[in-house]
Amino acid sequence: MNENNPLSPCGVYIHIPFCHSKCVYCDFYSLSSVGKKRELLDCLHKEIASRAGEWRDYRVATIYIGGGTPSLLGGEEICSLMECVRGCMNVSPDAEITIEANPDDVTSIKTRQWMDAGINRVSIGVQSFYDETLKKIGRRHTGKRAYEAIDIIRTSGIENVSVDIIYGIPERSDEHLIEDIHRAVTSGAKHISAYALTREEGTVMDKMIKRGTFPPLDEEMMESQYHIVCDELEKAGFTHYEVSNFALEGYRSIHNSAYWKRVPYIGIGPSAHSFCGDKRRWNVSSVGGYIKGMNDAAEYWEQESLTWRDVHNEIVMTSLRCVEGVDLDDIRERFGEEYVERIKSLSARYVDEGLVVLEKDRLCLTRRGVFLSDGIEADLFLTDDDSLNNKA
Repeated sequence: MNENNPLSPCGVYIHIPFCHSKCVYCDFYSLSSVGKKRELLDCLHKEIASRAGEWRDYRVATIYIGGGTPSLLGGEEICSLMECVRGCMNVSPDAEITIEANPDDVTSIKTRQWMDAGINRVSIGVQSFYDETLKKIGRRHTGKRAYEAIDIIRTSGIENVSVDIIYGIPERSDEHLIEDIHRAVTSGAKHISAYALTREEGTVMDKMIKRGTFPPLDEEMMESQYHIVCDELEKAGFTHYEVSNFALEGYRSIHNSAYWKRVPYIGIGPSAHSFCGDKRRWNVSSVGGYIKGMNDAAEYWEQESLTWRDVHNEIVMTSLRCVEGVDLDDIRERFGEEYVERIKSLSARYVDEGLVVLEKDRLCLTRRGVFLSDGIEADLFLTDDDSLNNKA
């Protein structure tokens, strides 16, 4: 590699679609059976090898093994996947490599195998440390086991641990949420992802709410608990750097931050998405369809070319989610001054309402604005009917 022309960074996402059981709120593509695990792993290796040529001009800065529940795989299977990626692509020696884990799957042996595979970051799906809450949302581990799992990971030598917490769970007290946050902080987690419980069409929870066997979600309680999360984590020294993510200094998720900065990435496995600047590609959301496509050398994916409107709207959406906000100089350079003026004009009412701030050509959400970010982003999007012409 020419030192004066270094490779551009990219990320690798590998989707492992297997779970022990489906959580009531989950709408990610996953299966509760591992019957096709061996076939799927073979196809993941094939896809990595077959697509590596497209990415020869990139340096892999991050790898993220998600799901599903990737920690269901054996340590040797994770090692084999990582060897395949390293053998086929230019992986940076200091790449951030993350695996998602369920507390019940964490053992000392497995975490040592993860380290052998080069994994240096674990995102653990705790959601709550209260057994009653865990049972309500369909999690199979206990609060005690979650705490033990974090300790095992850190004792093994992986200090970069991220903990997922859910707020806005009906009939759950603020005191329990505060205690959950306190336990996540005192567990030694360096990063905390706090997600509002959301009702997605077709999930188990959605069907339960329709039947009356799960309480309806309370938007006011959701917003109130969002502020509790922010207050408690800020007091503990965590920076709220993205809508749902908080980190201690130096521990932001590099992989996820790259998504929000529109850094290219390759997605491997069923339902995985890829992005290369002007195109997006997604694999079929079916283990059987994915395996058949790989084995028959048939298309198992779809692709779209992004229009200039798509690019504009993605920049607004991803940038506004982050603490740095939308860089209006970037919008000016890409599209023209009239697009900057359009954004300023449309966001003026949100500035007046205290939902966004405009400082030094950056448009950023306030804390109140973060909770309402979806609506604010949508109002700033360009539409097919917009009168502005492409200046890119």
